[in-house]
Amino acid sequence: MALNVDIRRYKPEDQEESRELIKSSVKTIEGYSTEKISHLKKVLPDMVTGFASDDEFKFYVAEANDEIRGLAGIETRTGTIGGIFVHPEYKEEGIGTRLMNRLEHEAQKADVDEMEVNASISAKKFYEKNGFRVIKRDADHKIEGRKIAVYKMRKGLK
Repeated sequence: MALNVDIRRYKPEDQEESRELIKSSVKTIEGYSTEKISHLKKVLPDMVTGFASDDEFKFYVAEANDEIRGLAGIETRTGTIGGIFVHPEYKEEGIGTRLMNRLEHEAQKADVDEMEVNASISAKKFYEKNGFRVIKRDADHKIEGRKIAVYKMRKGLK
């Protein structure tokens, strides 16, 4: 049975639950050392919820049974995705795709020509499935002072 999920705008009171969701999601990232996963688990919750509180970004949560199951955001001026996170227990429920569709809709409303993301090694397949293509592999991308390999990816909207 499919999970009944509502997509709504992120609210400041979502911060703590979103932080926990990000921590859970990061635990399942593959392709990185234990040390790098630990670093991401430590820095991403504050970094992403900081983006979510920034007026330049539009963040959304996927909510089911009054619990946040996913979180995603986009900087609509540039089309830069600020992350898509889904709780590991709900990864195969289509939540990430529904959040991606919302981000794409917001980018199109803002008349953005393309969307861009720095995807983790394990998120690359998800973004490719959603129409993104790899521009380059950046082995030296810095996240809060540590080099973390990512794929710079883009998707045209026009």
